[in-house]
Amino acid sequence: MASNSIVAPHIVLIGDALKPALRKIEARLNEPAPPMGTAESFRNVSERVLAQVSAAARRLVDEVNDLGRIMQAPDAPDAQVHRAVGRLEMVLDELLESFADVRRACPPSAHEHGRHLLLAAMRRILTQIEWWLRDVVDATADPKAVLRRRGMPTSGKVELNLMLELDGSPEMDEFRNWLIVQGELEGRKKSRWNGLAALAAGVFLGGVLFGGDDD
Repeated sequence: MASNSIVAPHIVLIGDALKPALRKIEARLNEPAPPMGTAESFRNVSERVLAQVSAAARRLVDEVNDLGRIMQAPDAPDAQVHRAVGRLEMVLDELLESFADVRRACPPSAHEHGRHLLLAAMRRILTQIEWWLRDVVDATADPKAVLRRRGMPTSGKVELNLMLELDGSPEMDEFRNWLIVQGELEGRKKSRWNGLAALAAGVFLGGVLFGGDDD
């Protein structure tokens, strides 16, 4: 088989279908902060966001792995691709709304440091997702360009690893510690973030993109 990249139509469609999600997350990360509100306590905001982000991160990994299975299939109908991408976008929307909730929060001065830590943690998680989306969009459009960017060979059998990793972030650990010090995180809630230190979802594009023999 020639070393030219061969991208199956359903893989190209996945990249195209993910472009709106990439544009949305880029826009939300760069838009001005919304006006702060005063109706809800920061304790309530932070507890709700912790629950939402923990659940959404795990669902996101499931959806990414589902996309990986579709990519590895010899073919997939357009409707299946759009459903899978739509489910992923729903999870992303939940994460973006949680981010907006923290940005709108107006804590008392004693809680401002906690808000700063939670914002930084949320931004880190969303940035990791943004990087992954960009990698997938670029790789499905021009895999050789991505391989060259990574310093990898562009001929022969090459496995292109597109891995989403959510590392929980040092800021999230600091925020949890801050909550504990503040007495805002009860013992029964401390387990909420256990296991979120490292969540990963793998999408591997190997022989799907490149063959093993050169002409």
